[in-house]
Amino acid sequence: MSAASLSAAKKRRAANSNDLNSSNSSTNSLINRPSPSGGLPLQTIISTLNTRLTKLEQNTTSRSPAIDNIEIDSRFQLLVEEISEIKEMVLKLQSFTMEVNKTLFDERIKILSTDDVIDKHIDNIDDESAITTDDLQAVADNISNSLNHDN
Repeated sequence: MSAASLSAAKKRRAANSNDLNSSNSSTNSLINRPSPSGGLPLQTIISTLNTRLTKLEQNTTSRSPAIDNIEIDSRFQLLVEEISEIKEMVLKLQSFTMEVNKTLFDERIKILSTDDVIDKHIDNIDDESAITTDDLQAVADNISNSLNHDN
């Protein structure tokens, strides 16, 4: 490296270190110096907090336990009412479901019994090749009579 480039590098480094020193000294002076923010003195802040705390303590001790008990009781009664309404809804849903299942079960029995009646009447016919329309009409009449007697 040439002597000129070395001296230029030294000047740059010297300039950077001067900038760092001046910025450090300015931040140190800001930290050491109290900020003129126009805030309240520490004693005033403490006394204000003290008065607020005493007011809060007085408010909590001045509330009577009867008022708290009444509020708790009213909320409890509200919860009891809500739970009983939910219970009634669940019971209604259960009974509706049971009715639907019973209806479906009865319909299934009716369909299966109809199949059994048809099978019985067809079994009563001796020769399947000799079935006539009169025989089929008689089977249909017997089935309808059987169904009418079941209802």
